[in-house]
Amino acid sequence: MSIYPPPEFNQEFNSADFPQVADDEVDLSNYLNKLESSTIVGNLQLNSRLFLDNGTVSVPSLTYINDTNTGFYRIGDDNIGISTAGSNRVDISNDRVYVSNKLNINDGSAASPTIYFGGDDNTGFYRAGSNNIGITTGGNNRVDVNDSRVLISNKLYINDGSAASPTLAFNGDDNTGIFSESDNQINITTAGVSRFDINTARVHTELPLYISNGTSSNPALVFNDDTDTGFYRNGANNIGISTGGSNRLDISNDKVNISNKLTLPAGSVGSPSLSFNDEDTGIYSVGGNNLSISTGGSNRLNISNDKVNISNKLNLPAGSVGLPSLSFNDEDTGIYSVGNNNLSISTGGVNRMSISDTRCYIPNKLYIDNGAVDSPSLVFATDINTGIYRIGVDNIGISTAGVNRVDISNDRVYIPGGLHVSDGSVGSPGVAFGFDSNTGIYRIGSNNLGISTGGNLRFNVEDSKCVSSNPIEATSTGSGASTFKNFQNSTGNVLNNFIKLNTIFTNTFTSTAWALALNAGNDLSFQYASRSELDNFIERGYMSDTASVSAIDFTGQHRSLSDLTDIKIGYIVCSTGSMSGGIISINESIPVVEYSNNVKDVRVFGVISDEEDEKSDTREYASGVFVSVVDKANDDNRLIINSVGEGGIWVCNNNGNLLNGDYITTSNIEGLGQKQDDDIMHSYTVAKITMDCDFTGNNGQYEVVDEGTYIRAFVGCTYHCG
Repeated sequence: MSIYPPPEFNQEFNSADFPQVADDEVDLSNYLNKLESSTIVGNLQLNSRLFLDNGTVSVPSLTYINDTNTGFYRIGDDNIGISTAGSNRVDISNDRVYVSNKLNINDGSAASPTIYFGGDDNTGFYRAGSNNIGITTGGNNRVDVNDSRVLISNKLYINDGSAASPTLAFNGDDNTGIFSESDNQINITTAGVSRFDINTARVHTELPLYISNGTSSNPALVFNDDTDTGFYRNGANNIGISTGGSNRLDISNDKVNISNKLTLPAGSVGSPSLSFNDEDTGIYSVGGNNLSISTGGSNRLNISNDKVNISNKLNLPAGSVGLPSLSFNDEDTGIYSVGNNNLSISTGGVNRMSISDTRCYIPNKLYIDNGAVDSPSLVFATDINTGIYRIGVDNIGISTAGVNRVDISNDRVYIPGGLHVSDGSVGSPGVAFGFDSNTGIYRIGSNNLGISTGGNLRFNVEDSKCVSSNPIEATSTGSGASTFKNFQNSTGNVLNNFIKLNTIFTNTFTSTAWALALNAGNDLSFQYASRSELDNFIERGYMSDTASVSAIDFTGQHRSLSDLTDIKIGYIVCSTGSMSGGIISINESIPVVEYSNNVKDVRVFGVISDEEDEKSDTREYASGVFVSVVDKANDDNRLIINSVGEGGIWVCNNNGNLLNGDYITTSNIEGLGQKQDDDIMHSYTVAKITMDCDFTGNNGQYEVVDEGTYIRAFVGCTYHCG
C-alpha cells in the first residue's frame, strides 16, 4: 500500500510498518489522522480487518475529500447506512435493504435483467416498458407489474397461512391479507377474521362488497382482457351486467331483465344449472325443449314445448287486476285471483278472462288459429286430432280421430253421423243440463219426443202434432207448416177490446204472463196480466204499422246535415244558419252544422254523438225498447247531435282546470270546449261539467291526450244548448 501525502512530504508505508493491535488487526488511526488531507492512490490491500469509527449520517466514517457528508456509516448493531449530502439514502440491516430515495438503474431485459444474482445472471428484475417492471427467471418473464395490473406468467407458490397470519399481508397490518384455509380454496382476512373465500364450488363473503358504480361501457367489476364486460350499478337497488359495453342483464328489487339469451349447462335434478346455497334446488334441463325445476333433488316443475307439469302445488299471493301475481315486464298484465276457486287473467290492468269452479268467462273475444279436421285449434293433451276447428266463414267444426263429427254454421248444425242418446225419461231426460238433470229432451216412445222441466212434461212432439201443457198449443197442417192456435177465455175471441190473443208467454218461476195480440187499430199490442187472472190482460204498449219521425223524435238528440268529413265524437258543433233540407216545421227545424272554432260562440248547437251509416238506406229511431225503421235517401246521411240531457264532451285546458259544476263554452280550438269564465248560463254555454278535471286523467278516470300546445280531456257533463 502507498500513501501519497501533500507536496510537503512523501512517505511510503508497508503493512509491516503498522503496529499490530492483535494477530489479525492493524491500527491505522495514528497514521490516517496525520494524513487527513492526503489521498490514497492505488490498491489498498489488507490481510486483516479495518476498524473505523461509527460515523453519522452527516459525517460518515468512509467519505470523500470533496464531499465529506457523503459516504458510509454505522447506524447501529448489524446496520450500515449510506448517505449523500448528509441524508440517509440506503439502510442495510441483517433482514432488509432500505433505499430512502429512488434507485435508478438501466432497463435491462428478460434475458439480461438489471438486478440479478451472482450465479444466475438471467434471473432478476428489469424494466419491461413505461411504468412496467418485469421479473425474469432463466431469461423468461415470470411477473409483469404495470400501473394497472400485476401479471404472473407462471404459478405463484406461497404457504397456506391462516386468518390470523395470512400468507400475503400488509406491512403495518399483518393479520389482514390472503391465505388458504383448505385445498382448492382462497380466503381473505381482516383483523384476523376470514371475510371472503373462494373455492371450486362458490365465492363467499361474510361482509358487504363495496365498489364504484361503474357504467354499461365501463363496469365496476371487469375482466383483464375485456374491460367493457362485467358488473355495474344501474341505479338505486339495481345491478347491471354488460358485455361489449351493452347491458345484457338488469336486476332490480322487483325484477330480473335479461336482454339476450341465457345459456347454461343442462344440469340435473340433483345438481341443477341454476341453484342456491341449497345446491340441489334450482333449474335444469332434462332434454331438448324441456326446462325443469327441482327442490331437495326432486323434480317439482317440468316445462316442455307442449305442456307445463307441476309436481306440487304452486302457491302465489292473490294479486289484483292492476298488479297480477304472475306478470311480465308489462306489470299490469298477468294472472291473479279474485277469490276462492277463481283465477283471472288481465292485460293493461283490465280483466280479460275469469275461471271459477262453475264457468270460464272471457269478456273479450278469444282469437285462435283456424286449425283443420285432423289438427283442430282446441284439442286435448293426449288426443291432438280431437277438438274444435274453423271450417270456413261463420262455420265451426268438431272432430274426433281426425274426422268431422259436427258442422255448425250460421244457419244449421249438421251432424254427419247423427246424434245418438239414450231415451231417457221425464225425470231423467236423454239430453239434459249439467246442473239441472231433470230438465231436457227425452224419447217418450216411437215417433214421440218430450221436453221436460223439473221432471214434468212441458212439451210433446208427435208425428201429427205438438202439444204443450202450458197455455200454448200448435197443430200441424197437411203442408207441414205450423200455426199457433188462439188461446181464449170462456167468452170467445174479444177480450178487453182486443180482437185476438195470439200467443201467451209465461214463466214457471214468476206470477206474471205476457201476450201478443192485435188491438182494435190493427196494431201489434203488448199485454200484461197476472197468471191467476188470464181473463184480464192490460195493454202496456203497441207497435203501429206506420211510423212518423217527428212524432217520436226527442229534442235532446237531433239529426243534422253537415259537410264535415272528419267526424269526431264528443266535439262541439255550431249552426251554420241553414236548415237541413230547407225544412222548417212546428216539430222539426234542424240546422246544418259545422265545428266550433271561436271562444263563446253563441251559434253553439250541441255535441256529436254518432253518425249514420252512409251505406244503409234506412234510418232507425229508438225510444226505450221500441225501434222504428224508416227509409232514407242514399245521400241523406245525418250526424246525431246531443243538445240536452247528460253525456260526454271533449274539453281543453286553454282556460285552466275545471271543477265539478263549472259551465263549459266553446274555445278557439276546433270542436273543443273550455271552462266558461262565470257561473251564469249564457247563449254560448254548451254544457256543465259533472266532475273535476285537472287534465291528468286522475289515474284513468277519464281520457287525456297531450297535443303539445294544449291538452284535451273527455269528461262527463250535462248538455245545455238545445
